[in-house]
Amino acid sequence: MQTKQTMTIFWRNTNGETYQHGSTIRFQPNGTYFENQLMPSGLPIHLWTMTTQFDKEGRTPSLPILKRGHRYRLTFEVAVNPVGSVYFVLTFYRKNDTEIKQLMINETNKDFEFPKAAYRYDIRLMNAACHQLLFRRIVIAELAQEDDVKSTPSLYEAQVNDIIRRTRAQETL
Repeated sequence: MQTKQTMTIFWRNTNGETYQHGSTIRFQPNGTYFENQLMPSGLPIHLWTMTTQFDKEGRTPSLPILKRGHRYRLTFEVAVNPVGSVYFVLTFYRKNDTEIKQLMINETNKDFEFPKAAYRYDIRLMNAACHQLLFRRIVIAELAQEDDVKSTPSLYEAQVNDIIRRTRAQETL
């Protein structure tokens, strides 16, 4: 599937949802280093949000606005020790802050559709016995809609192409 637009998300600061108790967090040019040998599994390490209240939280949103009903691909670039000891949780919310859907992602790439009823979403980096990690980035790529893709010929075009191919083959005989 073709992509239309790509957005990159970094981890460049801490917020109220960042697990800091006993953690070492260093923001480096090649990514964010996180270490905590004693952090319990199942707790969020960090949270990225699409909406914030700047007057209360003092921070701007860290996720882009997505289009309702459109398909996207999430790509996570993170090096973890031990391998596979983190996962991501993508949660969609209605305007009244009730949850629509939640995706638990423990793979590098995940395709999803932004629900038509969704008003906002967030992404949590979750601990699953992680001791240390280097978070590079999250890439969100908008996938081209099937209606937008013209590369696959319609049945009519396929038939016309087949007729032209046969006609040319007969001409060369």
